[in-house]
Amino acid sequence: MTRPSPRPRICTARTPWISCITTFDLNRLQHFFFDEAPTLWAWQIVDKWLGELAPQFDYTLVMSDHGTAKVAKVFFLNAWLKQQGYLFTRTRPADLLFRLGINRTTISRLLDVLHLKRLFPFELMRRIAYLLPSSTGVYGEFGNQAVVQRVDWTRTRAFALAQGPIYINRINRDLVPTEAAYQALCAELIQAIEAIRDPETGARVFVKVYRRDEAFQGPYAADGPDLLALNADEYHNRAGLAQPDPFQAHWQWKGQ
Repeated sequence: MTRPSPRPRICTARTPWISCITTFDLNRLQHFFFDEAPTLWAWQIVDKWLGELAPQFDYTLVMSDHGTAKVAKVFFLNAWLKQQGYLFTRTRPADLLFRLGINRTTISRLLDVLHLKRLFPFELMRRIAYLLPSSTGVYGEFGNQAVVQRVDWTRTRAFALAQGPIYINRINRDLVPTEAAYQALCAELIQAIEAIRDPETGARVFVKVYRRDEAFQGPYAADGPDLLALNADEYHNRAGLAQPDPFQAHWQWKGQ
């Protein structure tokens, strides 16, 4: 949002119709700036247009799918699962580049300096994001697929996605052979994850870990994750995989 949008067309006749306006830029701004000046400026623009549009309707509803809290640290749950022996990875050729300091961030910066980024097609850049993580070890737009491809499923018992879903590997019956073993593993993970604390502050990283039947209802509940970890507001769970330390204090997001 570098400048206000063009003035919307105002309907002068009061007719029984519904208008739906969606904005996603506020979400991005609150991620990167939280409550700083750019976010306030954007909200002022939205508020101004709401003030002009609202009198034309009998009812005006303003909704959001989530709020925003200040991020203190990022926690990579898969990095923790690796440390605890629940998750194992396999090395791919591109992973060697990351260990040598060649990552998506450094490549992008080099292309910017050389003014070459616009010469590369979008599909190629997306492929680079799939093969190489950023300097923080996070993969790009299709990060989930990139992470799944790097998991050693012959040894991995539990695997997480960003923002809380945790899946138990029940396909490999050698790892989780029975229902009793499955229930025991779930209980073990719940206890261990809820006990994770920030080593610097002693604060709990996760408020609660829910079992599937506690978090989901309905005809498709069985397709949900086995566990759902609800992180505390000040910790952002990115799941991750390549990070050597589950905690990271410096992150590009200031709000979540």
